[in-house]
Amino acid sequence: MKKILCLAMMLGCAASVQASSNHNDETIYICTMSAFSDTFADAGRTEQEARDKVVERCKTKRNEMFCQPKDSHCFTSTLAGNGNNNNHHNKGSLVLYSHKNQKGHSVTINKDQANFFKQDFNDKMVSFHVPKGWKVRFYEDINFTGKSYTYKGGNDNADGFEHSVSSVKIIHTR
Repeated sequence: MKKILCLAMMLGCAASVQASSNHNDETIYICTMSAFSDTFADAGRTEQEARDKVVERCKTKRNEMFCQPKDSHCFTSTLAGNGNNNNHHNKGSLVLYSHKNQKGHSVTINKDQANFFKQDFNDKMVSFHVPKGWKVRFYEDINFTGKSYTYKGGNDNADGFEHSVSSVKIIHTR
């Protein structure tokens, strides 16, 4: 029951962030915190914002000493701003994942990215999905420099260059 409540809270937080968004896709941060038998969750556009919000949520019910920022756990998620199903594979977007076999946290890319600092995904890619008909080039350094790896449509793991991609160019789309 506790897990269901936590999931419902996280979805509610994500919906409130989505409602105020004017972007097509947006990376959000969701932070959770447990204090005794209570679990708290909140979301924000930055990790610090989400962390601060979950700490404040905890402090409204628990003593300040049990609600410290270091005790929160945060992760990223991507929201579709138009409210449609967030199925990246059908939308024709490059998707980067933090774990093998297109699992873990993900970042959706629709244009060249000179770095992944804004998405907090620098050197975190382990697998990816390239839409059919697309050709992309991953770079180990920011600003499209360093060793590069070129891939065409499909799913793949970044074997040999996992945790080293810092920028990407979309060379060709359909």
